Amino acid sequence: MTNPQTVTYSLEEFLTRFEQKIDRQFAEINQKIDRQFAEINQKMDKQFAEINQKMDKQFAEVNQRIDKQIVEINEKFAEVNQKFVEVNQKLEKIDGRMNNPAASSGVSNSKEI
Repeated sequence: MTNPQTVTYSLEEFLTRFEQKIDRQFAEINQKIDRQFAEINQKMDKQFAEINQKMDKQFAEVNQRIDKQIVEINEKFAEVNQKFVEVNQKLEKIDGRMNNPAASSGVSNSKEI
């Protein structure tokens, strides 16, 4: 029969080796997980960068369209404003004629003494 001390030693040695093997396996798994997380993070960073570039491009295009429309609206406001000025001038002439009908007909309304 085997000596109890040998069995105990063998069991302790087996458990120590088994624990070391488990520790190595966990270390390998942790390294793989860390590598995978790093790869995923790199892919996500790349995708976010691409999305940000696309969004920046789209925002720039939208801003250019808005700026163009603002210029067009300002031009139309200027045209409308000019028409109002012209209409106002015509109305002032008409008002002047109505308030002083003699001046518009060339006839003086004043009496000479």
